[in-house]
Parts: sequence; C-alpha cells; structure tokens
Amino acid sequence: MLEIILDNIVVFIIEVNFAYRWYLGYGLSEEVPHFSTFGKNYPRRFDGTGLFETIFARIDRGWENASDAVWQAKDDKRIFPKK
Repeated sequence: MLEIILDNIVVFIIEVNFAYRWYLGYGLSEEVPHFSTFGKNYPRRFDGTGLFETIFARIDRGWENASDAVWQAKDDKRIFPKK
C-alpha cells in the first residue's frame, strides 16, 4: 500500500514540477504515465539483474570507509585533543 502511495506522489510531483518534466523529457502538454506503469516496470526491468544489490553494496562500502575515517580521525589527538 505504501508503495502505491509513494508512486502516486512521485507521479504528482512530476506532473506539477517543470524541472522534473524537463529532466525526464516530458513537454508541458504531454501526459505523464499512470503511476502503476512505473510499479509494473520495476520488476520487469530489474528482477534478476542484481542492479540494486550492486548499488547498495557500493553505498555500503562507501559508508564503511567513511566511518573508518571518522574513527581514525577521532583517535587522532591533533584533531580531538583530550581536555
């Protein structure tokens, strides 16, 4: 149910926001597809491709590297001297 509401909101935003229309290639007088079109196309296009897993794994690695850098900086007495 939440997915339908979110898709509905996204389509509404695309309908009223000129920047989104321009980015997606829709003219001012063109009709934006019904929100269910997007919901049905996600599984058809991306199931079994591993695309989302690859994206999230890359994001996760980036967060791990960032958190390691933060902890290393925290241990650096020049950055955070003890009072």
